Amino acid sequence: MSDSYHEVELRLVISDPQQLHRALEAAGATVIGQGLVRTASFDFADGRLQDARQTLRLREDWTGTTLTAKVPLTSQADEDAGQAKVREEINIPLPADTGATMRRLLQSIGLRESLAYDKTRTSWRLGQARIDVDVLADGGACYAEIEAPAAEIGATRTTLGLDRAPVETRSYFEIVRQVRAGKGR
Repeated sequence: MSDSYHEVELRLVISDPQQLHRALEAAGATVIGQGLVRTASFDFADGRLQDARQTLRLREDWTGTTLTAKVPLTSQADEDAGQAKVREEINIPLPADTGATMRRLLQSIGLRESLAYDKTRTSWRLGQARIDVDVLADGGACYAEIEAPAAEIGATRTTLGLDRAPVETRSYFEIVRQVRAGKGR
């Protein structure tokens, strides 16, 4: 069974993950999961999904395997101005350990794995907000994604003392590509 919804999130650069951890605990947030996350993006050889700012992602983590399509609903200019990204996100949960089979299926219809990366993630719940604290294996940078109804994102950011944290508008795929090319930030 798949689900589709409008994902509203803001990604922030975190300079002190321990301070954020303490702020989450002080605010009463609870850990809802943590562990290694393996992610791969798929595209056609001509890069048409990337050119359209669309993502086809295969993710394997402590919850299982998920195939996800993301379609942008906000403009690149709005996102570059630091506004929350809004995407239609379509998720298809798959049985655990089906990543290799799904990769073969995607490749059989002409898609290719365009990038794969790992990160460690701790996911928190605070009210209506989900806060994912991610550390990328490539470069070790830390980010926090606040996913919540649009009206809650700013309040959650303030509660956690992140009003001055820089907004990261690049996708993790873009960040990893730049780090691997030696052009991190």
